[in-house]
Amino acid sequence: MGERNKNRKWFPGVKKRLVAGSVLLATVVVLVCLFLFGNKERTGALSPVKQNTVTASAKHYDTGSKAATQVPETTQKKEPIKNAEPIIRRGVPRQKPFDTVTKDSARTVSAKAAPDASVPGKDTVPKAPAEGFDTAKSGNAVLSPESPSGNCAGDTLAPWVYPEPSGGLHRGTVSITFKTNKPCRISWRFEPDTEWHSWSGEPVTVERTATIAFKAVDGCGRAMADRLEYYEITSEQTAGLCPSDMELVKIGATRFCIDRYEWPNRKGVVPQSYVSQYQARDSCSVAGKRLCSSEEWSLACSGPYSWNYPYGQEYERYACVTHDTTPRPSGSKPECRAFFGVFDMSGNLLEWTSTASKENRQFFNVMGGFWQSGPRSGCFDIRYSYFPQNRHNPVGFRCCKETAPAEK
Repeated sequence: MGERNKNRKWFPGVKKRLVAGSVLLATVVVLVCLFLFGNKERTGALSPVKQNTVTASAKHYDTGSKAATQVPETTQKKEPIKNAEPIIRRGVPRQKPFDTVTKDSARTVSAKAAPDASVPGKDTVPKAPAEGFDTAKSGNAVLSPESPSGNCAGDTLAPWVYPEPSGGLHRGTVSITFKTNKPCRISWRFEPDTEWHSWSGEPVTVERTATIAFKAVDGCGRAMADRLEYYEITSEQTAGLCPSDMELVKIGATRFCIDRYEWPNRKGVVPQSYVSQYQARDSCSVAGKRLCSSEEWSLACSGPYSWNYPYGQEYERYACVTHDTTPRPSGSKPECRAFFGVFDMSGNLLEWTSTASKENRQFFNVMGGFWQSGPRSGCFDIRYSYFPQNRHNPVGFRCCKETAPAEK
């Protein structure tokens, strides 16, 4: 009996069951781990790379639609302008702006006294390099009638010509030369004369207020539509009314000074972008100036004749930096000159103002469009979905100032 029990197999299949149970237990453990890890991902415990991607600030703005759309910077890295120092940021939480872009319906801006200067504060905008560079590449390329036309099949560029200096108000006689993007034949005349003159490269003198008409055609027969440029010549001098780096804006009883270029207000230097309104106000204050109001900005841009653009009523694609990939050095587009001699008020950078939006008082107006705005870069184009504490890549500013008391 004992011998039988010794050789007998107890509980047949127990080993198989033990192995199957171990495999099942291991499978359950693996599934639980996978479930817990997946749940952690779904509840927002992101890796540092993903967190940085999600919280990256917006870089792209859709100027062709109603809203100023902000797209998370998932594929491109935003960098401040080269050689710029880090900007000190005020201790105000960043809030996400919502829509909106609006266009002021009023074309005529009423004359109104300038607001008081903003409260002085620390200049938090980094200083730009003292010297810059000029990217204007146009020249005085004149095509004589006997010049060969070249390869017309491969030449799709139409001629575009502008006078330098540009039109508007000038305090004294002006000598004009024509700049063109390619060799072409240029003709000009004074209004209302009917006789056209072929331009040989010699300056055209404007001694009194006049309108000059000009046109161009290249060797392949491509023509530029006739253009008009208005020059208002005055002998009135303004020495002492404004600092040397500012221009006088005078319309009726309203007068004030405004920076000739976008901050840091130096020709040939790329203007400073990616600043908050707080930083803009403080920087103007430290310079003994103040941030311009929307009304002042539009007056300086549109002039006494309420032009839609700094250079006139109709949009000109090549006049200002409005179809580009980046801001350009201040003054590099000579044709982008407003009536009073202020540059780059269309395109290049949007500009902060001290005026709160009528639609939402938490927002402040920015004016003028930026380097990709196209036609939506006029003197009355207003965007208002901008919190004052937020910095925005295409937004800069310029300053205004009261005129000095007139001498008795």
